[in-house]
Amino acid sequence: MENNNTNYKIFKFLGIAVVLFYAFIFIGSSFSTAGVKDAPKIEYTSDYLNQKMDLRDSEVLGKFWNDEGHYLVVYDEDTKSPKLFKISYSEWNLISVGGTY
Repeated sequence: MENNNTNYKIFKFLGIAVVLFYAFIFIGSSFSTAGVKDAPKIEYTSDYLNQKMDLRDSEVLGKFWNDEGHYLVVYDEDTKSPKLFKISYSEWNLISVGGTY
C-alpha cells in the first residue's frame, strides 16, 4: 500500500511540473518579441533587363546527326561565322531550323 501511494505522489508532482512548464513556455512566448524592427531593405538588382539579343545572333542554320552524336549549326554574330554545337537527342528533337539557340 505504501508503494502505490508514493508512485501516486511522484506522478502527481510530475503532472503539475509539466503543466507549469507548458504555462511558462506559453506565457513567455506570448509576450516576447522576435526579430528586428528596422531591418535594412535589400535591393535586388537584375541584369536580365539590360541584356539584349539580336535575333540574327544564335539563329539555327541547320541540324544533323551522325555516329558521333547530334549537332546544331548556329550563326555567331561576333565571329560572323557558323558554330557547331553537340547536343543531346531530346534537345535536338525540339529545336527547329530558323529558331534561336
